[in-house]
Order: sequence, then C-alpha cells, then structure tokens
Amino acid sequence: MGTEDSRSQLGVALGLRAEECAVRSEQRLDAFPWIGTPPSPLYLSTRHTAMWFGTLLVARFLVSGVQPREEELAYISERGRQVAEEGLSIVNMARGYLVWRDVTNQVLAEEARRLGTDPRILAAAKSVVRATCDGNLVRMARAFDEHLHDVDHRLQEERENLRHAALHDPVTGLPNRMLLYDRLGHAVAGARREHRSLAVLLVDLDGFKEVNDGFGHRQGDEVLAEVARRLQGAVRAADTVSRLGGDEFVAVLPGADRTTALEIARRILGDLFAPMPVAGTEVAVRASVGVALYPLHGDQPDPLLLSADHAMYVAKRRGGGIHLADGEGPVSFPSNL
Repeated sequence: MGTEDSRSQLGVALGLRAEECAVRSEQRLDAFPWIGTPPSPLYLSTRHTAMWFGTLLVARFLVSGVQPREEELAYISERGRQVAEEGLSIVNMARGYLVWRDVTNQVLAEEARRLGTDPRILAAAKSVVRATCDGNLVRMARAFDEHLHDVDHRLQEERENLRHAALHDPVTGLPNRMLLYDRLGHAVAGARREHRSLAVLLVDLDGFKEVNDGFGHRQGDEVLAEVARRLQGAVRAADTVSRLGGDEFVAVLPGADRTTALEIARRILGDLFAPMPVAGTEVAVRASVGVALYPLHGDQPDPLLLSADHAMYVAKRRGGGIHLADGEGPVSFPSNL
C-alpha cells in the first residue's frame, strides 16, 4: 500500500473514532481540578464539540490534504472569546487542548498498530495533531486577548463617561461646581506663581424663571444649553466656562486684566441678548455679570467667587448689566450694553 493510501486509511480510522477522542479527552480532563470560576453548561457542551470537530479536521487532512477553512478556524478561535466572556481561567482551556492532543495521538497509535501503518506515516500524522493543537492554542489565546482588550477599552470608555458625568453639568455639558473649583484653583496658583492677572465673571440670567414657567422645563433646558454655547463662544480658548447651578454661570479668565475682563463681559451680554428660538417664538435673554480680579478682590478661589457674586447682585439690583467688584471703585454698565 502506498504512503498516501496508508495515510488516508489512518485518517479514516481516526475520523471514525472522533467522538471517542472527545469522550476520552473529557474523561481525562475530569481528573484535573478546575481552576477559578466554574464553567457554564454551554462551555462544557461546546468543549466536547470542539474536540470532536478538531479531530475530524485532522482526519480530513490525513485523508485528503484539505486545510481547514477560515470559518472552521474562526469556530476554534471563538472558544477563546467564550472563555474570556465567562471569566474563566485560560489555563483550563490550554489544558484541554493538550489533553486532546495526547488522546488523539494515542488513538492514532492504536489505529496504526491495528492497520500495520508505517511508523514514519504515524509520526507525520502525530506532527499534524501537534501542529493543529499549537495553532489552535495560539488562535484561542489571540481571541482571548482581543476580547480582554475590547472589554478594557469599553471599561476605559465607561470610566471616562462616569468621570465626565461627575465633573460636568448634564444639561449644558459645561464643567460643574466641582470641576470649576479645580480649574479656578489651578488658575489662582498659576497667577500667583507667574505674577499675572486673573479675572472671574459670575453671570446670572435675568428673567429665566419666566422662560421656565412660560415654556416648560424642557424648553428651559434648551435655553440653558444655548446660553452655554454662547458663553463659550464669547470667551477665549484658554478660559473656562462652568455652570454654577440654576441659571448662574462662571467664567474663569486666566491672564485677563480689568480691561480684558470687562470687554469679555460686554461681549457676553451682547451674545446672550441676541434672540433665541424657543417653542416657535424668540426670546432675548438678559443677564447680570459680576467681575472680580485677582489679587485685588481675592487671592483664593472662594473670596474671588464671593466678590464676583456680590458684584453680580449689585448689577442685578441696578437692572442688570456689568459691575466690577469693589476695590478700585465700582464700574457698572447698564443692561442694554
């Protein structure tokens, strides 16, 4: 009998015992303690199928020389993803491949003795089993790693989303009070270290309650979101705009002196007063702006915010507009600026 015929005959014999190879492999695996999280019934059933299927692929190759197709290899790889999804130790799966390798080679040796197969053909068949085992181990490990990478990426995204939600206002997307204090603290430290100016603007919308009462909270939120966009458009790229709460906003302006701060405050009033579409009509939002300067009106975040808040209330009592905190004397601008 020729070499190819002998190899083909050995392959047919192995194929006929594919189910037995899977059963014997599982029996041998049951003698080992399971490491880590116990497997699901689905994993155990697919483990049996995978060992049976792997044996058939080897048998087919011995008979016909046909290499496994991509979709057949993908089935093997998917086992690694399943292990990762169930949180199983990869050691259990690696042991399964090694046990299957040993059992399959043992069955090949039994069939070779029965058939009187040339030892060189048996050795070549065993090398196919080893190569199949090694290749499947690599594919399984790669799929395992890819799944863990995907999970890690999703966890990073989720952590970033949670971090963003913890530090940003859900209505406007602006930094919230917590992030404001962090940014303002850094700005004060930088101003002190570099001996430069810093301005804080506290912006309070005038008449916003009427918008909420007249159009509803959903439309009110849309107005707040538009106010946030206009505030960001009125300041410089390095500035921070945050929502302090309700209809109060704060702008932190690193490096801004008295003149720059007042210019930006005037621009804010003008941008906010431009008509905003609300529920099929238009509204104009007025505001009161309090301005505080570092270190004239405070050399720490809380005193600066308090000075800006007091200045804002002065502006509001005067009908809106801009008011500079006491220090160099009040500087007010009417609300129609």
